[in-house]
Amino acid sequence: MSLDYRQAVTEDDSPRQEALAADALRLLEADATDLMSRRVVITHEMRVNRPSAALEYIDPAIAQAPEELAYYVIKLQALSALQEEAAVEELLRQMYTQFPENSTVQQSLINLYMRRDDNENAETFLRELAGDETGDPANYMTVLQFIEQTQGPEAAIAELERMIEVNAELPENHDFYRTLRAGYTFQQGETDAAIAELQDILSDAEASDRTRWIKTRLSEMLLRTGNRVGGRALLEEVLAEDATNVEALKQRARLLIDGDEPDAAIIDLRSALDQTPRDVEILLLLAQAHERNGNTNLQGERLATAVEVSNAGVQESLL
Repeated sequence: MSLDYRQAVTEDDSPRQEALAADALRLLEADATDLMSRRVVITHEMRVNRPSAALEYIDPAIAQAPEELAYYVIKLQALSALQEEAAVEELLRQMYTQFPENSTVQQSLINLYMRRDDNENAETFLRELAGDETGDPANYMTVLQFIEQTQGPEAAIAELERMIEVNAELPENHDFYRTLRAGYTFQQGETDAAIAELQDILSDAEASDRTRWIKTRLSEMLLRTGNRVGGRALLEEVLAEDATNVEALKQRARLLIDGDEPDAAIIDLRSALDQTPRDVEILLLLAQAHERNGNTNLQGERLATAVEVSNAGVQESLL
């Protein structure tokens, strides 16, 4: 029956839709567990803009098939059509409980809070998603970005200070948050203090993915303050430990392009692209290297790919 109803919708055959919906309702009244008929009834009520009527049939469907996300989505659409904001929030929380790993459900709840300018609840939920504050710092980045966007860099620094203290007994986490704090310090013009902090972190650190990441951050700071020798030396250290380190390859490629060594830059960038083929920054750098090399055809190809990968982002499209 559902296929027949879908065909009637495709053919825009309203009388046929009404007849099939009536048949489905009779079957449902005879057997309340008939999910196929229930879905036809729900779909029809939503199509004819009767969300209140649709809601009467949705809750039993959810109760019968609690693992079926589609019923929750239809209920969400019905509640949204009725502008039942409190009920929408309650349903999204229920959906998050039922489908905790579903990123679309998570983002829908965050979007709801953002539409309301309810930064407090949005931040609380983001912290919930991040989990244990002594866990993987990567999980906490969204919280930090949200605080910066809604409260400013000073609030982000204050939060980092707190996280540094919380993770005082966990060296890797502790160094990670110190590195992020140094980044903010650098942006605020305290370049010497930021560089000194990263140098202190690295002074007795053993080689690891985390220390290589910190070295690339320090290298970037040194390069931005005019210390090309120190910055380049750090990149070479990173690449000596890990020849495939993407960030170090990108940074070294920039130096090579600026130094009019496009062929060497292209080698680095191709190595980086092999690992992250949809990295727009790498594609744009390759376009610059090909331009410096006089190869306009390859330059155009890389720019076109960058536009495609970035979904025709405005900045990339204007290059």
